[in-house]
Amino acid sequence: MLTVENAEDIDWINIPLSKCALGNCWDTYFTLRLFETLQDKLSKLNVDKVCEHIMVPAMNMFTRMELKGMLISTEILEKLGKEILHKKTEFEDSFYSFNAIKKTFSIDKDIVKILYSCEWDKTTKTWEQKQNEYGFGLYPPDRTEKGSDPSTSAETLETILRQVQEEIDERDLDEKK
Repeated sequence: MLTVENAEDIDWINIPLSKCALGNCWDTYFTLRLFETLQDKLSKLNVDKVCEHIMVPAMNMFTRMELKGMLISTEILEKLGKEILHKKTEFEDSFYSFNAIKKTFSIDKDIVKILYSCEWDKTTKTWEQKQNEYGFGLYPPDRTEKGSDPSTSAETLETILRQVQEEIDERDLDEKK
């Protein structure tokens, strides 16, 4: 409602009828003004027929959905969720087939800094693990082919993910439980 300043502080169930009526009057007044303004603009753009024949019927449908809710099949929703997750995983995995991506991820300095809290030492030209405020400070489970750089390959990231999941399970931190 337009007459409300802090909506989160309002007890909407027990709002006085006089406040509710006043708020609804203002809402209706400004909605009508907005409608008149938009109607003129839509007519000038020659799209008022689209609103009349498509948008208005759609708004009625959306209003019914908002007021009455929708019936959702949890079985179909779960099946679709699994299909989408599978397709998303396949799509992400397909990135690793591109050489440019492999190179970017295998030596990505930002990922190394974030995961391993390492900084590049220009004099020794190696990664040095530092105690600093950023990064997770994880121990690199693998190194690159050169042997000096912490790896950020898909396999290494999967190892880290598995280790983190084991730690979550060990500490019983899983939100689903």
